[in-house]
Amino acid sequence: RIWESWGLGLLNLSEYAEARAKLERAVRSSGEGGCGVALRAVEVLEKGNMVSVSKIYDEAHKLTRERDSKAKGGWFGSSSTKQGARGAPKQAIFRNFSSSQIESEVYNECVYYIKRFAPAELLGFYFKHKQYQKACMLALESKSRDDVAALTKACVKYRMDDFLVNFFKTELARDSDDREVVLDLLSHAIEVVCGIRRFSLAYYLQMLISGGVLAAILALRTFKEAEAREESELWLQNTMEQILQVPG
Repeated sequence: RIWESWGLGLLNLSEYAEARAKLERAVRSSGEGGCGVALRAVEVLEKGNMVSVSKIYDEAHKLTRERDSKAKGGWFGSSSTKQGARGAPKQAIFRNFSSSQIESEVYNECVYYIKRFAPAELLGFYFKHKQYQKACMLALESKSRDDVAALTKACVKYRMDDFLVNFFKTELARDSDDREVVLDLLSHAIEVVCGIRRFSLAYYLQMLISGGVLAAILALRTFKEAEAREESELWLQNTMEQILQVPG
């Protein structure tokens, strides 16, 4: 994992272009795919890690000795194993980033690694950094039920119920040829929400499509699980209103 260690060290030194080259080399040499490498790179970029510069030099020259023919002219601009070439600074570099205050350059590097090597993690990354609109558009543009399921669960996790409802409401209001696609994805979102017993959210999503029987059932399920009296009364009223809309 020498290439990965070197690449992660370069990230903390803000040498992003060099870090990309080393981490991509780490992915190629690992033979395990790049998801793990990408997520570790993102962790370093977000939170910062202690980087032992002397350890990096030691590992670099160890590789040089073992693979002299391949590493010639590579690590730190020299393949020499002489004592003079091995003089590494005995210091550690530390930089810390708060996840809520990531600089735009660092954020873009995170997105690069996730998109390149761990695309399935991108939606969760957007939510983590409050890029809710980007997360929603990612799920919608992919037209993937799996992405919509992940989006819905993320909204529940981060208590963004209203955002999810308003997003689908806005998309349905557009004069677009994709309306049927949006309706299908919305229906799947309702299924997912019901599966995790968030019936109140399922009700509001269902009301974007239509009231009536399904909305009444969801309102009734919410009523049964309500704890406060005022909440119970509200959902009982919603249930009755939807029942009255059912023909016959």
